[in-house]
Amino acid sequence: MLLLTALLPFVVLASQPGASGKQRLPKPGADTLDRSCALVNAARDASTARSTAGNAVSARAHPEFVLQEQERRALPDRVIPIAVAMLEEEGDVWAIDPKLRRIYAIPPGGPPRWMGTDADTGFTSIVAGHQRLLGVRAATLLSYDRQAGVFKTVGEIDTLAGMITSAAEDGRHLWLVTRKDTVVELLVFTHGGQTRTGLSRATARIRLPGGARLHALTPGRVLLARIDAPYSVSIFDTAARELTRFSPFEQPGIDSTALGIRASVISLAALPLDCRRVLQVLIDLRADTRWFLVHDIEHGRVARVRRITRPVGFTQAIPGLRVLLGFDDSVGRGEVVLYRWRWQ
Repeated sequence: MLLLTALLPFVVLASQPGASGKQRLPKPGADTLDRSCALVNAARDASTARSTAGNAVSARAHPEFVLQEQERRALPDRVIPIAVAMLEEEGDVWAIDPKLRRIYAIPPGGPPRWMGTDADTGFTSIVAGHQRLLGVRAATLLSYDRQAGVFKTVGEIDTLAGMITSAAEDGRHLWLVTRKDTVVELLVFTHGGQTRTGLSRATARIRLPGGARLHALTPGRVLLARIDAPYSVSIFDTAARELTRFSPFEQPGIDSTALGIRASVISLAALPLDCRRVLQVLIDLRADTRWFLVHDIEHGRVARVRRITRPVGFTQAIPGLRVLLGFDDSVGRGEVVLYRWRWQ
């Protein structure tokens, strides 16, 4: 227990008065993940220089991670969406209705509206791609055409390879996780940004040990989080090579039993906070317990871990806005939530 206490110095703040959907997210600026990496590296170099010069003031290696609720947006009838996504340059949040498997657009302060036509149903996932919204329907990947107001097919994988379970892209490359029975694979496609692509020929592929979720990291890199134990997080490149892997509960001093991890716990996607730190949220499917882990990917270790009891989870990071997008699956609520984060 003493070890857990030492590992709990990051803070999750409750919602502030008035955070009911009327607030506005800041407009996206130049503080993209790539730029933040440059800023972090420059700050680290400056700190090293100060230390070398004998300056007693030095930056903390791992500052406090603070979350604050920014706003909430609800679907009709307070249903709990099965997936949510948001593009940095737009204010709308997209969510999949669990009944019809249609996609809603939820603007800030406005009523939800359907996306596409009445035939655009059966979606299993949505992804904030590179300047476009991607939808997954079984083995088919679709992109939303804003001008036509319809979803258009990007491509379809060979059904012998199974169904698409997760996707991420960086504008030049597309990564897919597919599942066929017990076989799970990571596929990589080169598709030249916004051009139409066929998905029959992957430029690289690798078999995975189990189900996984993807999230874009930086150009040419993707984060992959194992859904089940050992909940490892990996970074893959465009050749499907695993560049690094960190498994939180395989590290000395972090005891999954002491933290209350059990078989009903799964991992959501690993989310980039900046070029050195990644947030991983584990959720208990049988309770409201959540575990927040901040990984120091530069040193390959867990920098922060905290267990909380709150029915919220995050599925997408927007580093340029320092926003985490997720959901609150409390009974009778079913809301999309947006949280701002900062280091303190």
